[in-house]
Amino acid sequence: QQGHTAYFHLTRGLFAKNIEFNQGGVSDKAGEKMSDGIIASETDFEVAQDAQHALAHMRTDLDSFTDVEAGCLQADAYQMCQPRLLKMAEFLSAETVTGDWQFDRYRPLLKNGNKKMLLQLQLAKHQFLKPFIYVFNGACSVASSLGLLLVSLPVIASLVLILLVLDAVLKNILALDVLKILSDVDEFTKVVSNAAPAIHTLLWGLLLALVLSKVADKLIRGSGKVASNIQAVFKAPLSFITSLVLKVILPAIFAVPVFIYVHTVDRYFIKVMGKIN
Repeated sequence: QQGHTAYFHLTRGLFAKNIEFNQGGVSDKAGEKMSDGIIASETDFEVAQDAQHALAHMRTDLDSFTDVEAGCLQADAYQMCQPRLLKMAEFLSAETVTGDWQFDRYRPLLKNGNKKMLLQLQLAKHQFLKPFIYVFNGACSVASSLGLLLVSLPVIASLVLILLVLDAVLKNILALDVLKILSDVDEFTKVVSNAAPAIHTLLWGLLLALVLSKVADKLIRGSGKVASNIQAVFKAPLSFITSLVLKVILPAIFAVPVFIYVHTVDRYFIKVMGKIN
């Protein structure tokens, strides 16, 4: 209902850039058509353009928000909502207009475009491994970086252990030394050469089965389907084993380092690195 609804989105107050088709590239000025009726975020709700742009591109790392990310999102929403909701004052309770909010500390930082806050918001667009991206971009102190290295040790150890176990299994069951194959060109060439005849035979077998199935179906209606079913029966054991390994065993194994990561690195990132002192 008109007058009872206020519409908000994270790109409010951001101008689309003017594309210079003839010269190539994008100008720093707002596009003339896109600037019509748009009030800059600084003027409209006191949030710097760079901060609003970074918030609009924010993503989460395993669904985790740092205090800076969460606080700035809340403060931004409050700043954005305030001027519009005050226009509908008759529908608001006086108690909800002001309050002692935890995110209040971020309101002046958003207004002034604080550099430390802005760097963290710009890095929030990354989906994975944000703690390490913080280190490479200088978004945390040296002490925090060293602390991250320490809490990462259990994850690294679990991955190394898994790789060693998988390597041992491949050596004992399939007689494949993965590390040697990858590091030695001659060994890699030997493995490929040995596998080539089997791959060649398999491809010809699949092609022959497909041709026979199509021809049989033309000669005797429905026989091609029977041939396909027979082929599926013979493939079933291999398909079951492949699915079991790829969809059950390996995901279960690699879920262990992910679990460790969430309870060590990710927790350290939220509690220590994702703050502004």
